[in-house]
Amino acid sequence: MMLGLCGNADDAKLLEQKVLASGERYRIGLDGIMAGYVLLTGEQGMDLIDREKVADKSEEFSEHIAAAQMIRFLWQYAPDAIPKRRLIASMRKLVDNSKVADVVIPDLARWEDWGLTEHLVSLYGTEGYDIPFIQRKILHFCMAAVDSVPEGTTEPPKYAAVAGRFLKKIERRPELYNLAKKGYYR
Repeated sequence: MMLGLCGNADDAKLLEQKVLASGERYRIGLDGIMAGYVLLTGEQGMDLIDREKVADKSEEFSEHIAAAQMIRFLWQYAPDAIPKRRLIASMRKLVDNSKVADVVIPDLARWEDWGLTEHLVSLYGTEGYDIPFIQRKILHFCMAAVDSVPEGTTEPPKYAAVAGRFLKKIERRPELYNLAKKGYYR
């Protein structure tokens, strides 16, 4: 991370080697290495992280988690380093990996990425997304989408209408819906 804050092109090459190194099951501090790398290389560095870590579903779980943590860090603490829309696009790619979807869906809800609503609804119950804790995260996302509409709005935005219809359908399975509702807070 320190190199990312005050390093140069040579340091970026070193960090890239560290990011791409493999062979270890869990690499402590990888999120900081990735963040430092992206701080030095910008969107070009994000492209490499997306290609080599985010989009590669065969990659170790811990590598995906490190990438998600790096994206969160950039969102929160380096908002000018990478455009928000680009960070959202990278995080969305992790949604398509059921191994980590439950970890990143809440971030996308906090970031109000309501354009993801239809995609999440389509994933619900499919292979890999048929696990109750992932289903709850999708339900929480939809609840947040509905709650995001200001009171008094006569015609809800399309994303809220999709989420609302989906939640009405899921209400017919009260055991899962009630569990999700109980754990939901906004």
